[in-house]
Amino acid sequence: MGREVDVGIYSVEDMKQRTRILLTIAAILLLTFLIWRGPSFYQLYRDWPIISACAQDAQDCP
Repeated sequence: MGREVDVGIYSVEDMKQRTRILLTIAAILLLTFLIWRGPSFYQLYRDWPIISACAQDAQDCP
């Protein structure tokens, strides 16, 4: 029974470490993607009022 508890503690710590590694990798990938595609995202952010107004009016989008 003590052995199962040890294994449980180890697996929880292992999962925490694995989650931290995955989150770090995800953050690096997200930063790389934002740096790579940053200008187009900024353009979309700048044009968002036009896009949302166009979607509400259901007219032809520019």
